[in-house]
Amino acid sequence: MGHKVYVDFLGKGFDMGFITKGKENHELWSIDWEDVLFVTPNNMNKYRQYIISNNDYLQSARRRLQHLLNIGYSAEYIKGKIPKTYLPMSPSIKEMLLDKIVFPMYSKESALKRDGLTSLGVQGMIIDGKLFPIEINRRERFAEKSFLDKENGTER
Repeated sequence: MGHKVYVDFLGKGFDMGFITKGKENHELWSIDWEDVLFVTPNNMNKYRQYIISNNDYLQSARRRLQHLLNIGYSAEYIKGKIPKTYLPMSPSIKEMLLDKIVFPMYSKESALKRDGLTSLGVQGMIIDGKLFPIEINRRERFAEKSFLDKENGTER
């Protein structure tokens, strides 16, 4: 807290565990802490560091489908659960993310630091077009973001 806000996003049908383990994301934003109050759904993409290509998304979807089959879901059950093309985060989801998670955390920075929380992660799910923040975790729970220290636009 006080340095950066990272937003990782996976498309419909994916499990946030892939993000927390550092395995996969479909979009990634990196916002400097001092810019947080100036971010809007309409300008958020200027902070985007990564968006998955169509080919990479197809591979990602195949891995996800194989994972679901491997853990016991039937092909019939999972059919149609994962889109064939990637749909980027919508403006309405961006608005909910900013209003329900990012701005409230920003406004509570002093209290959170006083309680010893210098880094945290919030996981959420989108169900029926609504964002549900369901878990807050300490830094140890998330994969390191040191790969983001590279210059903007360079390969990861």
